[in-house]
Amino acid sequence: MSAPSKSNTPTPATTTQSKDWMKAATLELNAGTNDETKVVFACSCLALFAAPYYIVMAKQGERKWHKQARLAEQERQRREQEEAEHKVREEVECKVKEEAERKAADER
Repeated sequence: MSAPSKSNTPTPATTTQSKDWMKAATLELNAGTNDETKVVFACSCLALFAAPYYIVMAKQGERKWHKQARLAEQERQRREQEEAEHKVREEVECKVKEEAERKAADER
């Protein structure tokens, strides 16, 4: 059996199509109305078409911010761990050196 036909499925509007519609509607609206109506129409168009985009972008931005914060925290923890290990290594080396000096002094 073949897949059902998708001819009745609407295709998503591309950004150029939505911009063309908005431009045509704006030109039509500008043909004899006051500025206040133009602003209201422009805002409503922006709300209809751009709001979902800005919500998605805000969520993506929030995710990116959280990821960057998480990575920065991991980097900070890694750096602190390396510093602690380095400090312990230096203390051990210092103790070994002091003990070697003490043994050398006792042998004299």
